[in-house]
Amino acid sequence: MSEPCPRCSRPNASFRTTCLYCGAKMPNPTARPAEPQHRAPDNLDELVRDAMRGGGTEKLKAALTRPDPPAGDPRRPPEPLTVPTVRSAALVRSAPLVLWTDRLVRAAQRAALLGGDPASLLEVLLEAEEALDIGFSSLPDASPTLPPFRQPWMLVLPPLGQPEEIGLSLGVDQATARMLAQGRWPRIGLRGESPTLGRRAGFDQIAISRDELMALPAPMGVLASSPSPACRSEWQVTDEPIWLDDPRGGGVAARFENVLVIVPGEVETRTTREAPSENRWLRKRLASAGAGTERRVRVIDVHTERAIFRLVEGVTRTDAIPGTDPNSARKAFTRALEHLVALHDEAEVIEERLCNVGGDGKSAWPAWEEHTRVARLYTQKRRELDERP
Repeated sequence: MSEPCPRCSRPNASFRTTCLYCGAKMPNPTARPAEPQHRAPDNLDELVRDAMRGGGTEKLKAALTRPDPPAGDPRRPPEPLTVPTVRSAALVRSAPLVLWTDRLVRAAQRAALLGGDPASLLEVLLEAEEALDIGFSSLPDASPTLPPFRQPWMLVLPPLGQPEEIGLSLGVDQATARMLAQGRWPRIGLRGESPTLGRRAGFDQIAISRDELMALPAPMGVLASSPSPACRSEWQVTDEPIWLDDPRGGGVAARFENVLVIVPGEVETRTTREAPSENRWLRKRLASAGAGTERRVRVIDVHTERAIFRLVEGVTRTDAIPGTDPNSARKAFTRALEHLVALHDEAEVIEERLCNVGGDGKSAWPAWEEHTRVARLYTQKRRELDERP
């Protein structure tokens, strides 16, 4: 609380008897509030040793700044409790309309994907009813994120092209042409503002826009293969992004029908460790050691006419696939790829590619999202060109 000085009108604390600025007498001063008493914590030595070992000084600061109980009260102040936040019914029902639409669109996509299975359709209808009643989607966003390129058009080259033809077509030097010719998958040679890319685009070079990539559906995560030997092409799928977070719900049965292309590969992600800002010794140690973790996860994208199904190593259970290796996750995932290729021999299989971390230094998932969609659209458009009379 503050009171203005009757002479200079400057604010002063309510307990002051004279003005801090001009020395005038303050009217009606109140009693000075009692300052909190602090005493050293019982485990002060232990907290200091932990801070010197590099554990940070947060616990020591908290123990030194915690107020002591008032005199005569033998009870210590209780530790603060962490109470989970619970959404009230009014708050949930006032969710934006876009969240309602997101939940309903996911339900509609699953209904179109599942076909005529009564049990699965009933589950989808219950989810739609919940979306209308509650209006809030708790699932993480599974919409694709592409690399941040400004140009809306890209010219996709065929795998293993001729350097001379690529150099003449794109107008690039021979070193760049040789690098582009070595790719074993459809890759982007040029980006631009219009679909007329390249000086003399060849027959196998196809222009694709970013809008076409974004128009493709969001991937469906594959949880497991069907345990029944009679349904070798049936899988348990979910609309949760299992490649970004652990699945929290169950899956529904779906079949891979009319498979266009199978895109396998690896995606790299990195996480870094950061030291406390006030711990100079720990900051120096972690910076010099390059502390962090690098992880590569294998992925298989199965593109059908209506959906994209994504198998993720370590998440998708492949124990029901014949000939799988239960002792090695990598061998089991390789067997899953062989199983898919054998089941869908009409589909085109793209060579495996490693997507490295981009400019953000954290995740290569945007690069993978672009790669798998480019491979699908390139294969689809090339087939349409081949089928023309």
